[in-house]
Amino acid sequence: FISFFAVANLISCGENATSQTAGKPVEIAEVNGKELYSKNCKICHGADGARGMSGASNLAISELSREGRIQIITNGKGAMAAYKDQLSEQEIIAIADYLDQLKK
Repeated sequence: FISFFAVANLISCGENATSQTAGKPVEIAEVNGKELYSKNCKICHGADGARGMSGASNLAISELSREGRIQIITNGKGAMAAYKDQLSEQEIIAIADYLDQLKK
């Protein structure tokens, strides 16, 4: 019954996502950077990237390269926690790529 529910839930979501099993990414479908940003980053950086809560950088005006964004999301910086143990490499890249959409 539990297996049926899990499969039915995956099919009904229709949303692309990646899950983690024992710290290793399990590919379900394409990763959704916007969704991951909302779950992990929005509280400090805001929906538009400009909130700056707890000293968070304004992502709407950031000039960091894609590689720089990936490095900071992975390893953290200042008050920002590292996400290398919470998110897969694919998920981190998806968030870093999504940040381009926040630029003004």
